[in-house]
Amino acid sequence: MVKLYKRNVPVKLSEHYSSKDFACECGCGETPVDDRLVEILEKIAAHFGVVPIVTSGYRCLKENARTPHANPKSYHVEGMAADIVVPGIHPRAVAKYAESIEVNGIGLYLSASGGYFTHLDSRPREKRQYWKGHEGILVPTFGGREIKFSLNVRVLQYGMQGDDVKALQYALAGRGLYESGFDGHFGPGTKRAVMAFQKSEGLDVDGSCGPATRRKLLGVE
Repeated sequence: MVKLYKRNVPVKLSEHYSSKDFACECGCGETPVDDRLVEILEKIAAHFGVVPIVTSGYRCLKENARTPHANPKSYHVEGMAADIVVPGIHPRAVAKYAESIEVNGIGLYLSASGGYFTHLDSRPREKRQYWKGHEGILVPTFGGREIKFSLNVRVLQYGMQGDDVKALQYALAGRGLYESGFDGHFGPGTKRAVMAFQKSEGLDVDGSCGPATRRKLLGVE
């Protein structure tokens, strides 16, 4: 159930959260919060032994409109969504656990800083954005478009160019292996990042992104 709380009167909602944790960043009045959403976050805290940090909770319509790539019908506007980071836990592991406790709205996103965060919402119907079936991740570009990095792309090698290479660069950035030059050109920096990832995962280190490397990047067993 979604309840309304006054911004200037924080109310304790659970062991680790108060209504203040979900308040809109613009400083507007009331804060709607769904009880189910708080319950989900507490389950995650208990499972990992780390309290999730809410980086974005409720967003009023104006704040939502200012948020890059936000859906105008976002569940953030309803007080039913939270973007979270669990310190020390990879967001993909958080998403997998959320799936196991039957959270209906799950998303994996790449932030402008180059790291993943997990989106969770308490929608009544299932929609695991960027996650369901391990089909891939939609990577928001700084130009406003979204690129899909999935299992169903060509083998990417040194010298190639294209949106799929740019998506690979963002995916590598999400692993902390690539920092700049999201230009869609598979140059020396991209090759070094691919090789570093392959080495860390025990793969053949050939510097190209084929099916095995891509599956590891997407977290597909």
